[in-house]
Amino acid sequence: MGTSIVLLATSSNAGKTFICSCLCKIARNIGLRVVPFKAQNMSNASFKNHEQIGCINVAQWIQSVASNQFSSSDFNPFWIKPLGERISQLYVEGDLIRCKFTYPSSRRLRTRMKTKIIDKINWLKNQNDLVVIEGAGSIAEGNLMAFDVGNVWLAKRTSSKISLIADMERGGALASIAGTSCLMCNSEHHMINGFLLNKFVGRVSLLSSGLKSLEKITEWSCLGIIPWIVEALKLPWEDTLFDRYHQLDNKPMVFVVDVLFGNGLDELNGLNLESNLNVVMLKSAPNWIPRELRIIILPDSGSVVSTITRLHQTNWSDYLIRTRTHGVLIIGVGAGFLATCSSFGWFKGSTWTDLKTFDANTLCLTTSSYSLCCKCEFLSATFRACASLYAPWLHRIYGNQNKYEQLIECTGFCYGVRRSNVWGIGVNGVFMSDSFRSGLMRFIGVKPSELVYENHVQAIMADAAIKVANCIGINLYRLFGL
Repeated sequence: MGTSIVLLATSSNAGKTFICSCLCKIARNIGLRVVPFKAQNMSNASFKNHEQIGCINVAQWIQSVASNQFSSSDFNPFWIKPLGERISQLYVEGDLIRCKFTYPSSRRLRTRMKTKIIDKINWLKNQNDLVVIEGAGSIAEGNLMAFDVGNVWLAKRTSSKISLIADMERGGALASIAGTSCLMCNSEHHMINGFLLNKFVGRVSLLSSGLKSLEKITEWSCLGIIPWIVEALKLPWEDTLFDRYHQLDNKPMVFVVDVLFGNGLDELNGLNLESNLNVVMLKSAPNWIPRELRIIILPDSGSVVSTITRLHQTNWSDYLIRTRTHGVLIIGVGAGFLATCSSFGWFKGSTWTDLKTFDANTLCLTTSSYSLCCKCEFLSATFRACASLYAPWLHRIYGNQNKYEQLIECTGFCYGVRRSNVWGIGVNGVFMSDSFRSGLMRFIGVKPSELVYENHVQAIMADAAIKVANCIGINLYRLFGL
């Protein structure tokens, strides 16, 4: 049986995902069979490929690429996707289980989660030399300790040593480590292997006196000081905590509409590979139409009613009509596709009143005029994307399959509805498809990038892993428990 290590942090956004990815790459480079794991993740960014029925968080996909492993829901059994205030969707092993999930939830659910998590960890340890486990949030959130399924509780149950990460960029990192030490009981305190200082800018010698005092107070040793590594910004984004968009210039522009808590990250991650394109994610419609604007994308939010409501509240509905008259290409994906169609009145008899009869899941519509059963059997999903739950609308509403139109004919795979400069696509994850993205760029007259999505991530991780390994040095063996 292999071993496992757990990386926790003193705060959110301390760099756990990036450091875990680098450690996976380092372990693979020294000949270990390694896999990533995160028990529970909360994020809007997912990844889907042609071999997956469901989806996993993009962070675990990056780590699986670094580990030279095929991505699997085994690496991220529980994924929570925020949809609005206090409402989320719960995915279990890649499948949507609950559409109105409020966390913390019932004790029975937490018990089932814990059992499944431990079973997954044990299975992965039996198949591999090392499992790199990423924690969630902060290690010592007193109000959440009773609901912990991915931090100290998991380290205890798997007999894993904990390495602590602190964010030097925000300040107070040394104090946060000392505070964490004070908040932990003796049994937990001895589980800490040491700490890493991440995102450090400046001379390392300035930390000498502070580190000596900190090591004496906590009885933990410093495993390494990692500077700001620029490769971290080139990886797909897991959240929208920081404004890290391109510096705008005169390049053609794409707007990704974010009407529901960052639900456009999948599209953003794919399109950001195009160096000849400016991609901007916006919550509210701007007051002007930039002359460089070429495309507006409405991502799949998972809820048609919420999407349409928010489009009206944020003035996007009027903006879409205005931009359409200026020749801007409007693309709706999944639930965004239905929102686009409804906004332009293409439902052929379906009205706003009918739309309100959708339940929160929006998997089916039951009115006097429609009774639809949602089965994803009409669309090809062989281009590294997954068929949307809303795909049957393309067939049932328009009457027969001959009325499908191929979007970007050079790909030969993606089917949808095309009316003038407004497209509806019934599949999710299309912008992660290199062929689709390349065809789209040519369609709008932009030179496509030659980058392949997965190869791009692999190259970034190779460079970043070398830098992190040099910073940690001989402490790598201690960190890996070797």
